Amino acid sequence: MATDYDVIVIGEGVAGLTAAGELAGTGLKVATIEAQLFGGLVINMNELDPAPAGSESGTMGGAEYASAVVEAAANAGVTSINEPVNGIESVGDKKKVVMGSGAYTAKQVVIASGARLKKLGVPGEAEFEGKGVSQCADCDGPMYQNEVAVVVGGGDSALQECMVLAQYCKEVRLVHRDSAFSGSNHLQQAVNAEPKII
Repeated sequence: MATDYDVIVIGEGVAGLTAAGELAGTGLKVATIEAQLFGGLVINMNELDPAPAGSESGTMGGAEYASAVVEAAANAGVTSINEPVNGIESVGDKKKVVMGSGAYTAKQVVIASGARLKKLGVPGEAEFEGKGVSQCADCDGPMYQNEVAVVVGGGDSALQECMVLAQYCKEVRLVHRDSAFSGSNHLQQAVNAEPKII
């Protein structure tokens, strides 16, 4: 027989964990299901800009923030299940979430499966993934000491990646399709003020 919950949240990124914690705080029996590591994309960020409210030092890294959110959810009574979801089925007035090891039922299911980084779809992108093509400057930036790097995009993520790479690279070339950046004003100002970014 499947374990029964009031709500199952699929995904343990910041959105899923926050939703689960808030729901559990109202007295509901809540579980989260995550196939990979909790935290989602935020764990790749060395420094969140701006820092989340309540950070004592005024700075906070993504992994630290994700840990705080998962701890808050656990303290609220959320059950964490680490396994991929294979499907969702209707069973009467409930939903059954099916996984390899079994199934769980709930009155409601929240799908917070998160975001994926965009691919450019250009020749060589897949072949050189991890061999010069990266989607995480915080992770891989130190490997490009005194090199020339290219960042594609004009939004917040691209501008943040440029600022991280500028700490390591001798030059960062920013390529984007619009006549102006779409990222936050403070990031635009930081990029425009950094002489290594062209």
